[in-house]
Parts: sequence; C-alpha cells; structure tokens
Amino acid sequence: MTTPPRKRWSRGKVIAFAVVVVIAVLVAAVSIARKDKGEGQAGKLSTPKSLEKGAYSMTRSHKGGDVAGLEEGKAPGMHDMTGVSGSYAKMPRSTQHSILSFDGAYGTVSDPHRALSGLLTYMQDSGEGTVAVPAKETTPTGASSPVTCEVTKTTGDNGKPAYLPMCAWADSGTVGAVAENDYGHPATSADAVDLDTFARKVDAIRDEVRG
Repeated sequence: MTTPPRKRWSRGKVIAFAVVVVIAVLVAAVSIARKDKGEGQAGKLSTPKSLEKGAYSMTRSHKGGDVAGLEEGKAPGMHDMTGVSGSYAKMPRSTQHSILSFDGAYGTVSDPHRALSGLLTYMQDSGEGTVAVPAKETTPTGASSPVTCEVTKTTGDNGKPAYLPMCAWADSGTVGAVAENDYGHPATSADAVDLDTFARKVDAIRDEVRG
C-alpha cells in the first residue's frame, strides 16, 4: 500500500502556532536550573503521554532549560522556574487534524496575577497574529480555580482569517498555557470559538499535567 505524501505546513498554519511558540520562548526565558527542585515549590508540572482521558496523544515533549538570569520585565512575579512543554495530536490521527499544545513552568510564583498578566502581555507583544477576543477570567463549573482565556486571529491556508483559543493560568507554584489549532477545520470567526467549552477542557488538562 502506497503511503500518501506528508502534507507540508502552510504559512497560515505556522502563523497559527506562533502564539504557542511565544509561550515556549517565555518559559525558556524563565527556566533556571535548581540544585534542590523541591525547595519553595507549591507543585510541579509534567507532560503525560495522553491528555483528556486519551483523546490526545503526545507527539513531543520537553523539560528544563538553564539561563544565567532573567531579562527585566520578561518574567514578572516568577523565579526559580523549570519549564515543561508538550504537543498532542487528537486521536485517531487518521481522521483528526487538531493539535493541542501545552507550555508551562513550575517553581516560585510570588505574584500569580502579575505573572499571568505579564505572560499575556508578552505573548501579545511578541506573537504573530492579533487578539480577536480579549483575555477574560472564567471559572469552569466544578473548577477549584479560574483560567484566563482569549481568542487569537491568524491567517488560514486560504488567506482568510482563522481563529484559535488559548487559556492560561498562574498560581503560587505554576504557570501554564494551552492552545489548540484545528487546522483541518479552523474557526472562521471569533464567535465560532467556544471559549467556555475550551476553558473546561483546559481545567481538566491542568489537573492532568499537575498529576
């Protein structure tokens, strides 16, 4: 049986993932090697082999990163951080075209509100694409803490606007962000993105990566 050629990512798909790449850059910027990983930490983050009870399967993961110091203003409210990141494909991959990306860090978050605000601002200043729906805080039903979500506008394969959701959180020991790109069937308007549903998904994922 002949294996079909692998599809090359178009410029639109690359731009759609720029938001996630920027998150990873920030995580790398705040990652510091620690001799004692447990000191002063309220929790850790990991990249499970699957998320959403097996709905997404891991395709890539990374942990760690060392820097000598932090650039002023790049990581407000955070220090002694260890970064983690992972990409997950929706299953079954033969019929699904959705990629979920998780990027986060754990360590000491002295000011979660400032850390989250700085993360979102840095993403908006550095990423390609624009914010279509401004960040808003929401607490999904049954969640113990809120997440902050927004919709980003990018350019799709056909040159038309495409929209994708992103949710982030920060607490006393962790910061994290999750974005999803359904490049097979991208949302064509901001209204087509259900942020409430995505917030519930990210809340469940937050529990899984803390496990």
